[in-house]
Amino acid sequence: MNGEGGRADSAPAPARRSVPDRIGMAANGFLRLLPSPHSTPFTFYYLGVLALTTLLLHHAPPTVAHRLLALSSTDAVNLQHHPIRALLLSALWLPDAHWLIYAVIFTAVIAPLERRVGTGWTVLIFASGHVLASLATELPVLWAVRTHLLPIVDARLIDVGVSYGFFAVAGALSMLLPTPATWWVLGALNAGILAIYLGMDPTSADAIVTVAGHVLSLYIGMLGWLPWLRRQGLVGSLHWPRSR
Repeated sequence: MNGEGGRADSAPAPARRSVPDRIGMAANGFLRLLPSPHSTPFTFYYLGVLALTTLLLHHAPPTVAHRLLALSSTDAVNLQHHPIRALLLSALWLPDAHWLIYAVIFTAVIAPLERRVGTGWTVLIFASGHVLASLATELPVLWAVRTHLLPIVDARLIDVGVSYGFFAVAGALSMLLPTPATWWVLGALNAGILAIYLGMDPTSADAIVTVAGHVLSLYIGMLGWLPWLRRQGLVGSLHWPRSR
């Protein structure tokens, strides 16, 4: 008997998975990407809070909703008199009712970073963008109002939302990608910031403050956290799974 032929004949052929099995595996893989209280508690519970506050704004009388947002806003006046309250509460509201959109972008951006660096560090990266970008953009507005370069109304513009924290996390996550993907993602993020700016009144103080905050928070996450990410060996460590 030919030895080589015997070994070749005895090697089992790779089993072909049935269509239901492949669908089941794809579904399980998709479910693992969703935020959960065990793997990504920050993303999961934060989305839950935002869902509740969105429902509250939707069902509350308009005067009550406006009052809640005004108390939580990181506008210049609130930051001057109630900085801690403004910085904390402003991140609990969405400026619109599109919660599902935020659920998708949290799942695509914040959850992957949380799985990679842990919940505590993800909270710190998110908070660094939210807090530092808010202060860096609104304190100059306060100075400009005090020196009569801007009208007092610009110091009371309602400013709530999660976008500064989101862009900081997105900037940090982009550093985990391979170099070509990093540049593509950063290009897309900057294009998104530009689209948000052009969707507002580009000459208004609100639009200028918003675009400056988005740019600052993105590069806080990308460059401000880059030394730490490099020390942890995380730069360029996130790769797409290869199909077999």
